[in-house]
Amino acid sequence: MCATSPGANAQSYTLGDIFARLRVADSVANFAAVNPVVHARIAGLERYVRDHEALSMTMDQLSDIYAGSTPGYATVLRWNRNSYPRLPQDFRDSLVSVRAVAGRPLRPAVDAILGPAAVDSLYAPLDRWYVQMLDRAIARNTETLRRYSVKYGPGAPNLNLAEAALNYLAQLPRGSPFAGSDAGPSPLEIVAAYRTTDLTASQPTGESRAARLVTSAQLGLRLYRFNSDCGEGNRLRQLINPCHASGGAFLMGPSDTPLAQLWKAGRRGGAYAAWGNYHVGYVFDQERRLVFGLDTQVLPFLF
Repeated sequence: MCATSPGANAQSYTLGDIFARLRVADSVANFAAVNPVVHARIAGLERYVRDHEALSMTMDQLSDIYAGSTPGYATVLRWNRNSYPRLPQDFRDSLVSVRAVAGRPLRPAVDAILGPAAVDSLYAPLDRWYVQMLDRAIARNTETLRRYSVKYGPGAPNLNLAEAALNYLAQLPRGSPFAGSDAGPSPLEIVAAYRTTDLTASQPTGESRAARLVTSAQLGLRLYRFNSDCGEGNRLRQLINPCHASGGAFLMGPSDTPLAQLWKAGRRGGAYAAWGNYHVGYVFDQERRLVFGLDTQVLPFLF
């Protein structure tokens, strides 16, 4: 019964500690005789985990696998190669089984013999794991909602009807990079915008150089940056750390005039880049132009 004492600090519990407590509970309840099915299941799960050298896994690692959390950059870049042992894809199923065998009928049977206080001490690693998994699930759902707010909330860019249709169709193919997942929306979005309030400096024949309103079009991709602090703070901080950026092809009409028809002959092409709601376009033709603009819509859902 000395194994029922808290012993290890809660932060240092491992999967091996959980199975040590389950063996004690199994012995106290005499499940080898009373419930041989559960007894054999506990032994089989421990053997499976030991065969995969996973008994030393910590509560953090178990919670990450159970919740399906994304590994950190240090793990992805192979800087931290010891974060996770080599595990089969169905390892999470074994963790689900551990929770199942630790519950009914084992815990009520031990509770009837030892009493609630002793069982709470015996089940301390499991209870700690349950609480940590719940915390991870809440944090994960909160982050998912935050990402949806970044992409579709009040501070997100307004799409015109063409962009809305293109992005909807782009999400339909199976495995599309534009489709979302359980972790939230895709960070990618198609840009197909017609801008009527861009500014450039030009000098038509016989006139002085001046800033002029021009019309432009953008066709490219927007990338949402789901940083936890993006778009927060005052105007300067929002400008430095926006929640989205984009880039792609840039078109201007044949002349530096507003509301130009960009599909007419003589249109000029180039490239643009946007950081937050501000964009810069550059025309490569003989009459080079540097164009500045704000991603806004004069007529909602149109341009």
